[in-house]
Amino acid sequence: MLLLSPLCVLGLFGVTGTASKGRPERFEIRGQSIFPKYAMGRVLVIKEENDLSSFPCRIGLSDEEVEAKTARLQRVFERVGQALTDIAGITGELSGLEGIFGEMREFLLDHMREQKTNLASAINAFLDTEACIALKNSSDAKFSSIYQDIVRLGLKLLNIYRGNFFDVQEEISKYKRRDIIIAAEDICPSDLAALCGTDSVKGVLRKTGNLMDHNSIGIRNKGCAGMVSLEKGFGNIRSDNYVIIDGHRQFIIVNPTRAEIKKYRALIDKQNQIEKMTAKTRNRPAKTKEEVTIDLYGNVMQEEDLPLLRQKKAVGIGLVRTEAFIAKDRGESRPSPPTKEDQAVYYEDIVYASPGSVTFRTVDVSKDKQLPFVIPLSENNLSDPRKIGIGACLDMSSPYYSIFRDQLAALLGLDFRNKTIKIMFPLVLEPRQLEKAMGMVSDIIGNNPKKKERFAFGIMVEHPETVANLPQFLENPDLQFISVGTNDLTQYSTKVSRYSEEKTANELDPRHLKQLAHIYDHVKTANEKRREREFSEIDLSCCGDMGNTYYGFLTLLAYGIRKISIATPFIDAARFIVQNIVFSDLAILRSRLQDATTPEMARWLIDKFIEEKIEDGSWDGGLKKLFGHLKSGVAT
Repeated sequence: MLLLSPLCVLGLFGVTGTASKGRPERFEIRGQSIFPKYAMGRVLVIKEENDLSSFPCRIGLSDEEVEAKTARLQRVFERVGQALTDIAGITGELSGLEGIFGEMREFLLDHMREQKTNLASAINAFLDTEACIALKNSSDAKFSSIYQDIVRLGLKLLNIYRGNFFDVQEEISKYKRRDIIIAAEDICPSDLAALCGTDSVKGVLRKTGNLMDHNSIGIRNKGCAGMVSLEKGFGNIRSDNYVIIDGHRQFIIVNPTRAEIKKYRALIDKQNQIEKMTAKTRNRPAKTKEEVTIDLYGNVMQEEDLPLLRQKKAVGIGLVRTEAFIAKDRGESRPSPPTKEDQAVYYEDIVYASPGSVTFRTVDVSKDKQLPFVIPLSENNLSDPRKIGIGACLDMSSPYYSIFRDQLAALLGLDFRNKTIKIMFPLVLEPRQLEKAMGMVSDIIGNNPKKKERFAFGIMVEHPETVANLPQFLENPDLQFISVGTNDLTQYSTKVSRYSEEKTANELDPRHLKQLAHIYDHVKTANEKRREREFSEIDLSCCGDMGNTYYGFLTLLAYGIRKISIATPFIDAARFIVQNIVFSDLAILRSRLQDATTPEMARWLIDKFIEEKIEDGSWDGGLKKLFGHLKSGVAT
């Protein structure tokens, strides 16, 4: 009989490991990094039953049994529902899930009462509904991710109901460790508040999940280290194991050696030093060595984001995701749209608190930004770019039409003479859509050109069709700015869903870089014509995630984008980069990127260019330290 050692078994599953006498076995697991950051700490394993088949289904219950079970279930619903509300401000994208949870609640109670079943049977029936099966079998990774969230909610309900659930918040408080690494096969979204609500949690490890699901978004927004897709070897992780997360190289070390602990402690110290170094730039404007100004804005979802934005000395707000407010009131899902008066108060508060100009994106209808009080759009509609974004808002038969019109009325009622208010329409594909939106603006303000002059109107460029139509867009005198939404422009250019678990849409993909080149050329040509006519020039900006990495940020600058709205935590690092480069050098980088045939080649060309500029003294040597730290990811 052949006996295999634990070390050999790990090797069979693609997990590398070593053992030393008297010490726990050391092993590594590769995965996908949620947030490129280093972290170390002791593991707290979250363990709950995660197999629906382990919960027996029962039918033919008596009325008394059903009444007792549904009464108990009501208390479980309250607990899970409150947890979902608590995390509303963390991700800003849970309104759809909360709406599903409300439907799930009604279905389960009705099914148990009408069919005389227990909770497990009702949950299985809900998962067998036509809507859930469509989500499960969808080829779109976003929809299949929502289905998995529903399964997790069902498991959480069953575990709480049976009394064998893991109270994450309580366990974290009981676990007497300063630096905690949470490990779970997966995490129910209702547990996210406990994970993101304490400074002691330094990282989160998940066996499953993808980079764009609700949990990943919440963990990333906290700035926490994290890994998903740690399938191989995850079962060997135990509570109290010491773990190192290398979010840059996308692997973890379980039970590291003393030498590795020393090495990564030094890297974490360096990480902290970099944060302090870049923070010193706040007292100087973001100007290159030859005094070219780069405007750094922050992306905002709620008023709570503004203190950090001001602390980082952003020049203003480049993106307000207004659907977050329209969907929720103080964290609670709204049963109906907010009034124009309520919206006006919210928008005024944002403008007052902003350090400079504010760009409000009008309600953006998409897969992860549907409103809880509106019947969800079908998968076919959500997959058609003409049926989402501004398209849904301009369709008079759509419930989003009146929501959009009321929002426009609230925004156009703002009156600030000392700050520019920009109104931006999302996913505009054709010039006639902009014309129709501006027609609604004219209907609202009437014959009052001075009122219209208080605002700047623009579009998000998020689709190759928009890029192709830019010459016609730029002829419209009402258009004053365009903002590149690199998240969607990347996925539509590369035809890789940003929610896919198998592939990652890469902003350095030559197909996406080609779109950026077209945008640059179109805007340059249009502005030359506008100067001849003595018209104001088109402002070109970006508000996508591409600006949150050093290589993406430099690429945007190379393509002539000088107004960039980024994740607030990256502003210090971005300003440091700007202050130590020569802007005119980036024309050379743009030329070299034309030769890139793969994202990897583009990244190599950028890194090579940076090395050359630092070595010849054109760029400040302090960048070497920063780029060395950022080499594989987003600034912390």
